[in-house]
Amino acid sequence: MKLMVVDDETATRNGILKYVHWTELGIEQIKAAGSALEALRISSVWEPDIVISDIRMPDMDGVTLCRKLKEMLPACCLIFISGYADKENLIAAISLSAVSFVEKPFSIEELEAAIQKAVDHCFASHETAYLKSSLRCNMPVIEEYVVKGLVKEEITDELLDNCRFLEFPLDQKTCFQVLLFEAKEAIKVRAEFLGTILPYFEERQERTLKYFRSERELVIILFSPEKGCFIKESIQNTIMEVIERLNREGIPLFCAAGSVVRGYEQIAASFGKAEQMQEELFFTGYGSASFYRKNGGERTTSGQLMKLSEIEEAIRRYDVPGICKWEERLYRTIRRGSVCSVSEIRKVYFQLLYAVECAALKLLHQEVVRTGDEIWCTACAARTLEELHSCFLDAAEKKLAPSHEREGLSDTVFQVICQIKKDYSREDLDITTLADSVYLTPTYLSNLFKKETGFTIGQYITLVRIKAAKELLGDKSLKLYQVAEQCGYSDQNYFAKIFKRQEGINPSDFRKTRM
Repeated sequence: MKLMVVDDETATRNGILKYVHWTELGIEQIKAAGSALEALRISSVWEPDIVISDIRMPDMDGVTLCRKLKEMLPACCLIFISGYADKENLIAAISLSAVSFVEKPFSIEELEAAIQKAVDHCFASHETAYLKSSLRCNMPVIEEYVVKGLVKEEITDELLDNCRFLEFPLDQKTCFQVLLFEAKEAIKVRAEFLGTILPYFEERQERTLKYFRSERELVIILFSPEKGCFIKESIQNTIMEVIERLNREGIPLFCAAGSVVRGYEQIAASFGKAEQMQEELFFTGYGSASFYRKNGGERTTSGQLMKLSEIEEAIRRYDVPGICKWEERLYRTIRRGSVCSVSEIRKVYFQLLYAVECAALKLLHQEVVRTGDEIWCTACAARTLEELHSCFLDAAEKKLAPSHEREGLSDTVFQVICQIKKDYSREDLDITTLADSVYLTPTYLSNLFKKETGFTIGQYITLVRIKAAKELLGDKSLKLYQVAEQCGYSDQNYFAKIFKRQEGINPSDFRKTRM
């Protein structure tokens, strides 16, 4: 607590400073000013909590001083001291909300009582300000607590108290609607995200409560005393405006709108309908919205899909164009007909992804594929049909397209080539290591490899390493010795020699041509 004494009479000023029991009153810092102008200068920097001021001073009277102090420091407590207790001064003190008016001459006990009153007033003001600040900081937490309770229909006395604190209507006439927004990616800056969405509803004179259910999901409760605010076409247009704007800003979004209900007890029902409509995201994708429809609109689950035998046969033949063709037909059938449930569709794509992994295992003759659990996690992680479609095509392209590289090659030689491409960065990669991996003697493998590829194993390893080095040299952040090490050469000079012999140019000069 900081206090300043302002009095042009030195004896009065020094007497106050000397005889008042400051520590017992809770005053830790004290300053004195001999004039109003000096008091203003000190206050502009020091900001006292309490000011004891004489009224009659030569340069500026105490009332004028305290008016200026109140403008500068609205929370400052004032104590006037004066030998002139006239009506005009008393009225001025009252108008400035002075804590006390002490007439001269006064006793120290009398002044200390006034100071104690000011200290108590300051503490009360600070506590009130702190509580208000805490409430402002905790408002999102309170709001989240209320929304969670309302949508889960967990109505308690504490929740109702918080509703009243938030001025949330608890009557049976107010209309409510729950919206579920889901972003494709995690929402990094929540304040900006809300700052984009909420003004659209504020313009419609609808109030909101909201909370983030996850890093990608926002739950909003709209409420208005007028059901007319929830006209279907109007609110749908508003939501689509929000989605289109955020799409333009690179934030793909989906919105599921629940039913319009009356009374806060029905908010959970609206939320349930919104969650039901959220399943439409799987079929429609991001950049769209789904609105609750009272009659009809539910997807059928007949379980009828085109046969998968054509796709599975194409997978067994490593026929990537054929795989893409048949899967595209499957994808369009599902998008067009809504012929089965989301869980059934995930099972279908799990079956196809598993077939691709099995084909890849046979193709490469090594344990490079994912387990069934990993594949199922992939299928479940896809939020939309389009993501499943892309995931499958990507897997087929990456895992089965290399099959053309094995034309005319035996399984053994193709397996050795795969291992060279996988382990070229190992300095100890040589014919002995490779021969051991396929259970052949180095001499036999060397002759077989040369016969089928036209290269010795050493030449092929060099080709793979230099190809990788050319790509790495495009990265300016890598030193030449780092490029050499990543390509299986511990000696930078030897690497440079091999590179120049292969490409006709030094690695450093090659890098310059890529810049």
